[in-house]
This record gives sequence, C-alpha cells and structure tokens, in this order.
Amino acid sequence: MAGMVERLVIGTLLAATFLAAPAAGTTLTLHNLCPYPVWPLVTPNTGFPSICGNDIRLEG
Repeated sequence: MAGMVERLVIGTLLAATFLAAPAAGTTLTLHNLCPYPVWPLVTPNTGFPSICGNDIRLEG
C-alpha cells in the first residue's frame, strides 16, 4: 500500500513538472527607435506606484 502511494506522489510531481515547464520561459524584447535614449518604466494599470529599479537605459 505504501509503495502505491509513493508511486502516485512521484507520478503527480512528475506530471506537474512537465505541465508547468512550457509556461516558465517568456522573452520581452524592446527596441528604441527614437534618436535619443529612453528609460522604459513598468507601471500597473490600477493606480499603484511604479515598480522601482528603473535603471534600464535604451540607447537611441
């Protein structure tokens, strides 16, 4: 009985790992087409303050 439970737990963990793996990687590419540098800022839409760490500079 204990062996069956262990196999069920291991099988569930393996299935969760393989199902979650495709959702883990996302790439965001930004291109600055302006002739001057810009600093992109990430802000939520619901009135919360902007996410700090605005130190990314995109050269023109």
